[in-house]
Amino acid sequence: MSLSKQRDPAPGSGSYASDVLRGVITGAKGALTAYTARSVLFFLLKITSVLRGKVSLLAALQKSFLNTECVRFGAFVGGFAGIYRAALGVVRRARGEQAKSNAAIAGSVAGLAILALDPDTRVTLAQYMVVRCVLHLRTRQ
Repeated sequence: MSLSKQRDPAPGSGSYASDVLRGVITGAKGALTAYTARSVLFFLLKITSVLRGKVSLLAALQKSFLNTECVRFGAFVGGFAGIYRAALGVVRRARGEQAKSNAAIAGSVAGLAILALDPDTRVTLAQYMVVRCVLHLRTRQ
């Protein structure tokens, strides 16, 4: 049995509130992790400018950790993970079964998290996802 199946509640256990709480916790962890990873990556890229003397260390830190792009990325990743987790639990509980279609429904709802990104990034990410989906479906046949 996989680790994710062990953590997910059975259709009859807990409540809708516990499903939503799991989603909130998952979303918060995902948002913090994604924001931190993106900010640290930006900072590491700015370090070269600091070493060359073009930018001060304080300015590099500010541009890296107070960047709206990092916040949006964290909101997207955390929002997707949290909404998916909450929606999956709610759908399983409402339908009373564990089926693959529950994940498809939850993923469709969680896709709304893409609205946290700026419009240009949304289009790029959506195109990438469509290509990945087609490739996945093509390799399964």
